[in-house]
Amino acid sequence: MAGKISMGARREVVSAVTERYRSAKRVEKGRILDALCATTGWHRKHAVRALR
Repeated sequence: MAGKISMGARREVVSAVTERYRSAKRVEKGRILDALCATTGWHRKHAVRALR
């Protein structure tokens, strides 16, 4: 699923997930990061920085 998606689509995904990530517990944050990395093709560290 890590095909090419536009940067705008990536921004939309990050903005949709940010609030849920911030209020989640540690285990749920890991699941959110896994899904975000699979969707965007980013590395986990980049995804964490994008969600901050």
